[in-house]
Amino acid sequence: MISQNGCVEYFEKPLELPNGETVLYKIEKINRPEGVEADVFENLLKEVEGEINWAILEKQNGGSLYPQYPHFYFDETLKDDENFRVMVSLFQMTPVEGKNIMLYPGRKTKKNKIHFLQVKHGDAFVIECHRGDNHGVIVVDGGPTGCGYVLQNKFQQTGIPDLMILTHYDDDHIGGILQWINTCRDNGTIPAKSIWANCAGFVEVAEDKTTSAKQGAKLSVLLNEMANTGEMTWRDDICEGLDIDLPFATIEVFSPTNEVRMMAIQKQEEEGKQLLKASQRNIQDLKTPLEELAKDIPDEPNLERDNELANAASIAFILRCEDLSILMLGDSYPQNVEKYLREVKGYSEDKPLEVDYVKVSHHGSRNNTSNSLLDIIKCNNYLISTNGGKNRSNHPDRTAIAHILCHPNRNKEEKVHLSFNHKMDLIVTNGAPFLNEGEKEKWNFEVHEKITEL
Repeated sequence: MISQNGCVEYFEKPLELPNGETVLYKIEKINRPEGVEADVFENLLKEVEGEINWAILEKQNGGSLYPQYPHFYFDETLKDDENFRVMVSLFQMTPVEGKNIMLYPGRKTKKNKIHFLQVKHGDAFVIECHRGDNHGVIVVDGGPTGCGYVLQNKFQQTGIPDLMILTHYDDDHIGGILQWINTCRDNGTIPAKSIWANCAGFVEVAEDKTTSAKQGAKLSVLLNEMANTGEMTWRDDICEGLDIDLPFATIEVFSPTNEVRMMAIQKQEEEGKQLLKASQRNIQDLKTPLEELAKDIPDEPNLERDNELANAASIAFILRCEDLSILMLGDSYPQNVEKYLREVKGYSEDKPLEVDYVKVSHHGSRNNTSNSLLDIIKCNNYLISTNGGKNRSNHPDRTAIAHILCHPNRNKEEKVHLSFNHKMDLIVTNGAPFLNEGEKEKWNFEVHEKITEL
């Protein structure tokens, strides 16, 4: 198919060169603009020769004219075309006799480039390397989550990277790469011909999307899956003293030490095992009747842990106004709230606190709701704010739902309403399944999804 962009006519179908390389396009002709004399056109091109070079080709068609292997084919009939001489001069090309005239750009066009990508607060570099006639593309880091599209756009110009190097697994370096790798997996392509990433090569993590690992462990799962196809290689032994001689560049590694590398990998393996254990717990909980799970007694918070201290410090309160009362529990722990309601306010199983709504603590986490707290609260409307959670936190937890539905003081003749602000499909996909068929009828409750106003 012949397409035209400005004065350039090009053939969109990829071509194979006599040496076996693939050319992404074939330029058929450079047309002189209508009304412009040949000598004027030639002088105009010469004036911008120093600036135009490859950049104009990249600009003319959104990057598609920028080749992985910079070769052009011209039809034999263009030999005597008055614009052909201008084209050869402009791009410093040398004609090569053959079936057609094949042009190789001069040495000036073989330019090393550092692409310094804009990836918010993170790092991402794409480096085009030349050594002799060899050309290669190296990617170093990919910015934070949400920047995968930046890499994808750049690779549409440079082609699939020859080498992708992940320096370490902080989000501002790994997030975009994880998105790019997931895109490639969905498309059945490879993210790079070779990847350097020091993450646990044999970490065992549940394959289901509902149990995402922390980023280093998650990357190892994806890379294991792709490397097993044989289409790309993955190294996780990158440490000081490693010297690599590639056709297009050499790389000498200064850091980390092998001891530090192994410590990082061990940490990822431990995280992966914890996530696998959490996944197995979700599966087991789904098999366990709600009435059995409701017997679980939440652990006391460990205030030496930063996240548990933060939750314990969460503000919990009752809001009352005309025709509305709501117990807002934040991420608080049930022990603190129950103690205050019993000892300070005098509520009990025989004299419960009555409210219209309860905002369930910590998105429905298993350790933030208890039978003994719910037994002194009279309410049939529970609000659970979550899209399913992330990483090892799957919300809501089936055990928290069990407490709401099966605590001893509940009046099972009255229907309980569980309201979520996201669709159930999303919650289950990001988190884990938490209800079985027939339980709504058995325990007299109803689920309301995607509720944004009450």
